[in-house]
Amino acid sequence: MTNKSIDKLAGETALEICRGEDCDGKLDIDSLDTLSTKALGVLQEQGVYAMIVFLFSRSGNEKLADYLKNPKKNNKKISAIQLVKGLVNSLEKEPVQALEVQFEEKLNGNLNEKKQKLLQHFLDKISIDLESLLFVKEFYEQTLIYVRHIAKGMKNESKNE
Repeated sequence: MTNKSIDKLAGETALEICRGEDCDGKLDIDSLDTLSTKALGVLQEQGVYAMIVFLFSRSGNEKLADYLKNPKKNNKKISAIQLVKGLVNSLEKEPVQALEVQFEEKLNGNLNEKKQKLLQHFLDKISIDLESLLFVKEFYEQTLIYVRHIAKGMKNESKNE
């Protein structure tokens, strides 16, 4: 990780997630708000790994590009992919490529096997020691809280237009 404060990192990550740059402007803010609230609850009650598993369970098994063809039908899956990518990518650069392969390229092979490999990689990286795990949990809690606040602000802004 870097020397930036958790608050600054969480804020930057939350902004990236809410911008949804990979989503061609089709990220549903209501869905993102709801899913981030649920993910925060899972994180606080059951931990970091359970939250990532929860988000994977909501992400479906297709490429992001396929979901973007019918965003209203797939808004929860798009939001789950956006949250997982933002959270995992914020910790390190190595899993970024694995996520892009999983959701955007869909190479030959079983998507669930790819998810299992990424989950194992993620587990290996965050469970090195208790201090790392607690840092990640605190960072993710702060990020998800910011995602919720930013999403609510974006909803209010779009209502006022």
